[in-house]
Amino acid sequence: MNKTLKIKFQNCFGIGELEHEFKFTTRERAQLIYAPNGTMKSSFANIFEFVSQDKIGKVADRIFLEKPTICEITINDNLIDKDEVVVVNAETITSQNSITRFIARTELKNRYDEIYNELLDEKAKFMVYLKRQSRSSDCEGELKAVYNEGETFFEYLHRIEKDLSNTLEEYSFKYNDIFDKGNKVKVFLESNKNLLDDYLQRYTQLLEHSKFFNKSSNSFGTVQASNLLNSLSDNSFFDAGHQINLQSNDIIVSRKELADLIQEEVDQILKDADLLKKFDKVDKALGKNAELKAFKTLLENDQTLLVELKDYEGFRNKIWLSHISVLEKETRLILDIYKSRKAELLQIIGRANDDVEKWNTIIEIFNSRFYVPFTISLQNQSDIILKNDIPKLIFTYKGNIIPNNDEKLLLEVLSRGESRAYYILRFLFEIESRIEENSNLLIVFDDVADSFDYKNKYAIIEYIKDLLDQPNVNAVILTHNFDFYRTVAKRLSIKPTSFMASKCNQGIVKINKGKYFEDVFKNIFVKNYNNEKFFIGLIPFVRNLFEYLANDEAYNFLTSCLHIKSNTKSITADEVHKYLKKVILDKAEINLEFKNKKIIDIIFDEAEKITAFFTDHSIDLEDKLIVSIACRLKAELYMIDQISIDELNNINKDQTQKLYQLCKEKGIDPITLKLLNRVNLITPEHIHVNSFMFEPLVDMSMNHLVDLYKDISALCLDVGQAV
Repeated sequence: MNKTLKIKFQNCFGIGELEHEFKFTTRERAQLIYAPNGTMKSSFANIFEFVSQDKIGKVADRIFLEKPTICEITINDNLIDKDEVVVVNAETITSQNSITRFIARTELKNRYDEIYNELLDEKAKFMVYLKRQSRSSDCEGELKAVYNEGETFFEYLHRIEKDLSNTLEEYSFKYNDIFDKGNKVKVFLESNKNLLDDYLQRYTQLLEHSKFFNKSSNSFGTVQASNLLNSLSDNSFFDAGHQINLQSNDIIVSRKELADLIQEEVDQILKDADLLKKFDKVDKALGKNAELKAFKTLLENDQTLLVELKDYEGFRNKIWLSHISVLEKETRLILDIYKSRKAELLQIIGRANDDVEKWNTIIEIFNSRFYVPFTISLQNQSDIILKNDIPKLIFTYKGNIIPNNDEKLLLEVLSRGESRAYYILRFLFEIESRIEENSNLLIVFDDVADSFDYKNKYAIIEYIKDLLDQPNVNAVILTHNFDFYRTVAKRLSIKPTSFMASKCNQGIVKINKGKYFEDVFKNIFVKNYNNEKFFIGLIPFVRNLFEYLANDEAYNFLTSCLHIKSNTKSITADEVHKYLKKVILDKAEINLEFKNKKIIDIIFDEAEKITAFFTDHSIDLEDKLIVSIACRLKAELYMIDQISIDELNNINKDQTQKLYQLCKEKGIDPITLKLLNRVNLITPEHIHVNSFMFEPLVDMSMNHLVDLYKDISALCLDVGQAV
């Protein structure tokens, strides 16, 4: 199905103005745009990112917010649907969070994270209350000691929920005085088990002879009696006519009577001389260990704790249950939230598991196509909230599984390009999910292969090619890498829908028809050999070849065309032709129409034509090359006029730089020096080109070069007239 994507932007993220139509057909499913740095690439991608997030209304000029914004995107004259758009951006790839914890389609991942973060927020609030109540230094970490195997915080609360309403003993001591991080108290109790057993044996005997506690075991003792009193916090039980009948046939008819009896019995037990002696042995043993001073003081204030400490871990459970029961209201609140979300979380995880086969296929594509020193496989892991299986990535690095499946460790040893290749996997998952869910999909690739080596650049191109075989997928591919642009255009066979963006000083962006897909040396310059502009453009190319061939005579002669030498002003086009035809054999017999014309005159004449008729959106690299050469020649003419012949004769290499340094030493005014330095900095990369490396020319704004040429022409006007 043919589609027309129309865009109309005004004051959108740095794009002053841009209006264009992209035509998609069943044969041409992708639009490719080369955009030099600072032209429009990132702004274009950001606009579509905002569309995908349903935030198109927030698109505006980043600096001048008061400027009116137009942001219109239609497909076949209908407003684009946010669900049709996916933006794959090289910068956001490496800023993503870990992808190992949860591999799922975006809407599942987003909802999962939303619920997950809500629960974590509630947990954090609860922990503040619990830390204050327990007086524990590491409330969350120490609480884990009471979880059942494989249990989570939320499941633990769910398990003890039924006990929250029970009346429990409240403990006011500092948690770490008994349950210390070094387990010193526990070790002491285990080392002095005989002393503790002696104390408990006497304690049990006293209970058996007590009027109130008299029974065959010590499951009901002084602690339990205190709990009983707490449960009868007022006299309502007895006011209702209830009584407590003791085995001694005594009848208790009021809370005060019960409290007095219990206190009397407790005092009698705890003040037993034999029991006190046994406690004293425990106390003396504690005195030998200075690190247990706080625990010793605690026992001296309440020796009944020894009874509880017979079951150390059981007492820990009681402590936490007691503290949490004090926070019953807060506990039930967090449990209500957890239970209301649990079913949805389980559903999300189930749906993620349903996609496992798809993820395995994508991972297989990644492992087979991308060249990185690791492989990825898919396993299940336990979710940290629900302990249910969800998909998880694991890595094998150079034949060995990464210890603890540490994703961070892996990324630390990868290069920037390898790391980005890894994060590409996230978008493979995303794209495949969206393809399945949407009848139409527009994918915007924003320099997705940035920092990739050639093997991985080809891998991502191959993947894009496969995507475009899907009938419901179209793509806009943005890049500032000219080599990637040429490669994509050829490998995807999309030259007719390939473009080069340009931007004028007013911020107006134009999408120009793409150029320079094939070898520039052969298809642009050699093909137009009899044209003065292209003839001049061949000089730096061929000069470099002679340099590689160590032909010093030819190299030096052509150098005189690009630098002001003693013979520069007299060199004719025919003389240059004699050298060029040694390389370009099929032009050997050509008769140049301009053969008698001086090369320097041709250069300046062509530069004048270009600068007189150029537009704000000129993109022709042959024009930029001529203007660059002309800028340097005029700058050298000016600088040579400022120095002596002897100084000039002493220069045998790096002539423009040496001339600039001499002028600087002579105290030429700073403004002029700044202009000359611009020529010195900019033109070398533009002139010293070959058939493979001419991206600096393509990337340079023609406006900038023309301004430079006009400035340097004005500076050396008198010198130029004398040439």
